[in-house]
Amino acid sequence: MPAWFYFDRPNNLAFHDLTTTSSPPRNLRSLLGLGLKFCPTPRFSSSCIADTFVRFNHDFYCKIFYAGKEFSDDSSYNPKMYVNSNWTPDDWMIPTPAVRRYNNFRNHTTSIFKKQRVSSNLLRHQHIALKHLQNQDEFLIVQCNKNLGAAILEYNVYI
Repeated sequence: MPAWFYFDRPNNLAFHDLTTTSSPPRNLRSLLGLGLKFCPTPRFSSSCIADTFVRFNHDFYCKIFYAGKEFSDDSSYNPKMYVNSNWTPDDWMIPTPAVRRYNNFRNHTTSIFKKQRVSSNLLRHQHIALKHLQNQDEFLIVQCNKNLGAAILEYNVYI
């Protein structure tokens, strides 16, 4: 263990090993002790904003298309009975200045977000433990009640 990790590591990690027959990896405490709400940073910055712009385009165009239109005030309307539509108005149905502003906004925003390598907030052995937990199916990671932290159980014993 590096000296800097020994002196800088948290000392109040809450993790409970409730396994009986098989044993989990030894370095699991340093990962699960961070809590189940801990969010590891991805390897690269989020540069895939295309999905966000698909939804933004849909919402923006629909709001412009239906702006100023009168709707009947029907008291029998129940929003749970309707399914969201995937229909998006075409560019020719939207006023030209709005389309131009949307395209300028998208081009400018896309130029700002570049894919960059991000420093991770997990150590190398924590990454290995996380990959191991993602690829296995013999253990369950559960949240203990009364804020006692995470616990690991064997899947076949639990089921």
